[in-house]
Amino acid sequence: MLSMSMDSVSPDRREASRPFPVGSVAAAAALLLLFAGLVLEFFGPTSASRRLQIDADAKSRETKDAIDSRNRAIMNGTDSTVKMSAEQAETELLSHARQTSDATNRHGRLPFPIQPKAEAKAP
Repeated sequence: MLSMSMDSVSPDRREASRPFPVGSVAAAAALLLLFAGLVLEFFGPTSASRRLQIDADAKSRETKDAIDSRNRAIMNGTDSTVKMSAEQAETELLSHARQTSDATNRHGRLPFPIQPKAEAKAP
């Protein structure tokens, strides 16, 4: 078996051997700790992503409430873009249908045009 000692290695080879890469190991450890910290920040129990989600939920709740209040105003007829409330429109539509009912249209004619249904062909 061959045993080699530092004495038997040529001087050129001793100079070619490099010291332990302390800087590279320290940089790798720092990056690993930074990555672990970021993972804990975004996926931990008090994470930033949950705080952002809570903010987004609050914004979506505000938007939903605004839409709901606008829809209620439209249905009640208090919105400036509608002519009458849904109840008034229903009453007017039913009274018009009652007034226009006859033998051919027992439920009355609607005040707006409707496409007639195509008759089914017998096979």
